[in-house]
Amino acid sequence: MKSKIVIFTLILVHIVSSPVWSDGFYEQVAGYLRNRIEAAGGPPVLSVGHERINASVVLPRFYERRLYKPAWIDDDGILDTVKELVGVLRLADREGLRSTDYHLTLIADILTSIIKEVQERQYLNPRLYVDLELLLTD
Repeated sequence: MKSKIVIFTLILVHIVSSPVWSDGFYEQVAGYLRNRIEAAGGPPVLSVGHERINASVVLPRFYERRLYKPAWIDDDGILDTVKELVGVLRLADREGLRSTDYHLTLIADILTSIIKEVQERQYLNPRLYVDLELLLTD
């Protein structure tokens, strides 16, 4: 388990420090985010994969107030705060919380997919970044 955490941390450091954006990618992610939230209906039901977003009711208001601008990425890529949040989530069990409530495994899977795209210089999938946004905000 410890080696998995070390590898995951190294992946995060690489993602956060790698400029991968093409012009307009941030806006593309914001557009996909808006479409995803608006398509969730009322009352909204949001999920990523098989995991339901617990804050499906308040999360849309959060992003509406931000004009659907992502909270965890900017024009330069994934923010350093993602690494910090994931570090805190990894320790949730020590604080009497269940880390499974915070989508940590799915977040790790998405970050692994993103790093693969970056390393292979593939087309960056804005939907992955929207999934990451929703999970981290939840």
